[in-house]
Amino acid sequence: MQYDIVASIDPGINGALAILDLSNNNIVASVYSTPLKDIIKNKKKKKDYNIESMAILLEKYKGCNIVVIQEATHAMPQQGTASMYSFGRGAGIWEGIVGAYHFTQIFVSPMTWKKAFEDKLLIKHDKPEILKLKPVEVNRLSAGELKKYKETKKQHKKDTDQAKKLAKDNARELAGILYPNLESEFKLKKDDGKAEALLIAEYFRRQMNVAK
Repeated sequence: MQYDIVASIDPGINGALAILDLSNNNIVASVYSTPLKDIIKNKKKKKDYNIESMAILLEKYKGCNIVVIQEATHAMPQQGTASMYSFGRGAGIWEGIVGAYHFTQIFVSPMTWKKAFEDKLLIKHDKPEILKLKPVEVNRLSAGELKKYKETKKQHKKDTDQAKKLAKDNARELAGILYPNLESEFKLKKDDGKAEALLIAEYFRRQMNVAK
C-alpha cells in the first residue's frame, strides 16, 4: 500500500520522530528529538518522556493517509535494567499514541532497516573462534588459555563498541547526505537518534517504491 505520510520512530529517551510528507509528488522531511521534561526522582533532577508533547507531534496527521514505522524493541545484554526499562517504556508510549490515533503501525527490526544501508551501518567484527567456546569448554581451559580467552573477549568488546560508534556517526553523515536541507540536525553525537529515525523512514519509502 502507498502512503502520503511516512512517520518513523527511533524509540528510547534519546530517540526521535521523523516525518516524510510525500503528498505533493515531492519529499518534505522533518525530524524531532523525542520531547522530554524535567522531573525530580529520588531527589535528583532527571529527564522523562513528555507524553503530551509526543502526542502533539503526531496529532496534526489525524485523518491523513499515514503509516508509522517503529523500530522494534529488544533487550541487549550490555544494557542495564534501568536503561532497558526506560527504552521499553518509551516504545510503549509511542505505540499507545499511534494506536490512539488509529494510524497504521508497522514494526521493523533494526537489522531489517539497516540492511538497506548495510555498507554504512552494519559494521561487523567476526567473533574470534576462542569466544565461541561453550561455558563448559571455557571451564576446562588451562590458566594460559583462560588468560588469552579473557583478553580476547575484552578486545572483541572494545572493537564491537567502536564499530557501533562508527555506525552511529555514519548514520548522521548519511542522513545529511540524503537530506541536505536537514544536515544541521545531525551535527552532534547526540543527534544519532534523529538520523536513525530519518533513515528508518527512508528505508520504508524505498520499500514503497519497489512495491509500485
